[in-house]
Amino acid sequence: MAKAVAKVCTDAEKSIDCIDYEKIAEATETARKAAGYYALDATARAAWDTTHKETIKATKATLTAAWKKANTATAGALKGACSATAKCTDNNHCCGTFTATAAGADGKKAEYTGRCWYDPMDTDVTDAQKSLKFEELGVTFSHVCGAQKLVATAAALFAAASLM
Repeated sequence: MAKAVAKVCTDAEKSIDCIDYEKIAEATETARKAAGYYALDATARAAWDTTHKETIKATKATLTAAWKKANTATAGALKGACSATAKCTDNNHCCGTFTATAAGADGKKAEYTGRCWYDPMDTDVTDAQKSLKFEELGVTFSHVCGAQKLVATAAALFAAASLM
């Protein structure tokens, strides 16, 4: 088991597979014992392994949701929720959208709308803060402040209108 943990955590150190490796392995072992897995022949084991992949997928989804809930920032704080009425509590932060820099297994980029992060337009925000990236379970996210997104959208609409 130590060898398997080392491989998973080397390949994806910040993934739920590494963070909750023991819980996932324990769930698999419990299911194997309940199914009489070790008494099955090779063909039956292979069939069980294939079927069990969906169960593990659901287990990982549950563990991921629990991890995210336990690691959610306070509303208004850095990485915390914000909106037009619930502002970021630090003047150096802006409310905007986090977008994953790469698509997930489903082919889509994860997105969190209404989250506080360092405002790159604020002169008090350091270059080190501007270069920070939000990372969650091994996925890196970029952030665009709400006002910047509106300006970018307006510029794109203006450019499209001028081409007509």
